[in-house]
Order: sequence, then C-alpha cells, then structure tokens
Amino acid sequence: MSAGTIVMAWLIEHTGSNLPDQAGNSISRIVIAISIFAFLLSLLREIVKDMEDVEGDWLLGCRSLPITIGIDSTRKMLYALSAVTAGLLIYTQVELIHSSRVIAAAWLMMAVELPLLYFVIALGKSNTRKQFHKLSTLLKWIMLGGILTLIAGHF
Repeated sequence: MSAGTIVMAWLIEHTGSNLPDQAGNSISRIVIAISIFAFLLSLLREIVKDMEDVEGDWLLGCRSLPITIGIDSTRKMLYALSAVTAGLLIYTQVELIHSSRVIAAAWLMMAVELPLLYFVIALGKSNTRKQFHKLSTLLKWIMLGGILTLIAGHF
C-alpha cells in the first residue's frame, strides 16, 4: 500500500499534466525509486514485526513466515532483502552523484545505508521480542531518512 499510493498519485497527476517528456520521465524514475524503496522497507519491517510477535502468533495458530520456515530461515530472507535494498540504494547513490546531487548522495549514505548496515548486523544478534522491536523501530527511522532524501535532493 505504501508503494502503490505514491505510484497512484503520480499516475493521476501525470495523466493530467502537460510536462515535457524529459521532466515527466525524470519524475517517473524518482517515483518508481521511492515506491520500490517503500515496498522493500515495509516488507522488511513487516517480517521483523512477525519475528517480534512469533510467540503470540504461535499460540494463536497463525502461520506467519517465522513460524512456517523458522527464525533462522526468516533471518536469511531478511539478509537477502536487505542486500537487494542496499544494492538499489548504492545504484541510486551513484546516479545522484552523476547528476551532481552530492549532498543527497551523502544524506542517503548517512541516513539510510549506514543504518541499514547496522540493521543487518543487529539482526544477527537479535533473538528476543525487545530486540526485534528495536529493529522494527530502526526500520521506521530508515524510512524517514529515505523520505527526507527528497529534501536533500534539492541541494
């Protein structure tokens, strides 16, 4: 939903606008990047929240990912999703540097990439509900950092 809302708003706006093709394509690329970022981080966070709630879900007979495939396999899936996210972030950072948006690239590294690296490291050490809750909160802050990249992109 978080990713789809952004795309839907742009589709509605884009169809009714008279933007030059170059500007429309540029905005479309930004919207797609933000949507992918929103989707991946939301997915990461939802999986972490399932890990946080595994005991209650198990008692209720829920079939969440950590219950179905186990905590260790779920952790491996989070590593893979984090690697994909990091790869796309690095690609975005390179594109920002090529378009002379060095401040935005630096912001992306400080507010998103480094906290995501910390998330991956902390994920390997997390085993309790409280630790998974902290990871979920960290992912919220990473989302905010990603959104604020739009502001940093103006510099």
